Amino acid sequence: MLAKKYRLPVHKIFKIRGRTSGNNYFSVKITGNTLGFNRFGAVIGAKVSKKAVVRNKLRRLIFNTVRQNYKNMESPSGLDVLIIMKPAAVNLSEQEIKNLIIGALQRYVQ
Repeated sequence: MLAKKYRLPVHKIFKIRGRTSGNNYFSVKITGNTLGFNRFGAVIGAKVSKKAVVRNKLRRLIFNTVRQNYKNMESPSGLDVLIIMKPAAVNLSEQEIKNLIIGALQRYVQ
């Protein structure tokens, strides 16, 4: 799991405007922060899966992927990054989700 310092309080980020981009499987919302390090959050709604077990598994997968690749995603100024999963992501394998997240974050965060 990602350290609490690097986790984004998700309920606060929805009030902040930022740039948004993504693909068929998830959206990435990015905005600056004044902390000097990046924070990451994940939102997996009930439309993705009615089962909390599936949603939590996706959330853990996202945070583990970010934790393992955090050094590659550092930026000089801090960023708040929110990943919003879409229902189509349930049909992907774990490795496909990891690859998509790594590619998107490297493209958007740096």
